[in-house]
Amino acid sequence: MAAVAYVVGRHPLAGFAASYCPVIAGFSANFMIAGTDVLLAGITTSADQIVDPEMTVTPVANWYFMASSTLILAIAITLNCTLYLEPRLGKFTGDIDVDTEAPVTREEKRGMLGAGLAMLAFIILIALVVIPADSPLRGDDGGLARSPFMSSVPVLILFFFIIGAVAFGLISGSLTSAAQVPQHMADAVKDLVPFIVVIFVAAQAIAWFDWSGLGMLVATSGAQVLESGGLDGMNGLLLFSIFTILPNFFILSGSAQWALLAPIFVPMFMMVGIDPAYTQAAFRISDSAFNPLVPVNPMLPVILGLMQRFAPKSGLGTLFSIVLPFTVVVWVVWIAMFLIWGAFELPVGPGHGLYLD
Repeated sequence: MAAVAYVVGRHPLAGFAASYCPVIAGFSANFMIAGTDVLLAGITTSADQIVDPEMTVTPVANWYFMASSTLILAIAITLNCTLYLEPRLGKFTGDIDVDTEAPVTREEKRGMLGAGLAMLAFIILIALVVIPADSPLRGDDGGLARSPFMSSVPVLILFFFIIGAVAFGLISGSLTSAAQVPQHMADAVKDLVPFIVVIFVAAQAIAWFDWSGLGMLVATSGAQVLESGGLDGMNGLLLFSIFTILPNFFILSGSAQWALLAPIFVPMFMMVGIDPAYTQAAFRISDSAFNPLVPVNPMLPVILGLMQRFAPKSGLGTLFSIVLPFTVVVWVVWIAMFLIWGAFELPVGPGHGLYLD
């Protein structure tokens, strides 16, 4: 985006910010159900079962809110970049070399087309199975909010991407044998090892909370504090979202943060009638919005290197001065949207309103 901005006569740092900040600050906002939804929903489910063993939070629990956030945040970020950042940067007077990447080959184009068709066919197949009223993937009442389909979303997402990847590999010629499939999957899992370690410890902690009764004790005590302070609704969720900002500066992984916070705050808010999906949404807002300011981000050297291609004398101060307005705008707009959403008690996802039934 920085190179595109430069080519069309705009400041490259504006293009850099317009691509980097939305991705990292609006990380949770998405029209599609992503891996983050699956990870957080699993952690939330483990936490809410401290209070209700039958409670389940599906990966689509925040879908309505997050999909709507995509449009609102896109507008807010665009206005911030156009009305504030670009006038502040002024006119770019430098001269940079714009690298041109190798064009996509004919085989790769065919592979992408084939992958798209294969993934579309998979979606149509699932739809044909789910649509009938007597589908085995529907719930006992014939609905989808609490159904085997919702519980199976993580598995369906897995097969969705496997099918697309295999189709691309076969058609483009980059996949020549079936043995390469598990090998590629194993290589991808290597990057998840730190997360798996954190989740293992978190799972043990949640199980210990449940077994010892401490989780229920903390939830009950916390619920009493919330009720006595008049914080048993959106006010309490707002304070929780603000509190979430602090650990975000020390723990980069949102799922790791949620694994530590969910066993305490999800049962606590459940005891005052708040749906876990709303608590999860409150966490995701601050966790995402303040990502650009996290000083322990291991990608900072890479980000600085990319930025210095267009501003050779820039450093951490320059980077943070650029991203800070985006963080403020994203957080303020997102929190305002969340408060309005809660004021009308709108569902944040299928079957998940503000209050528990």
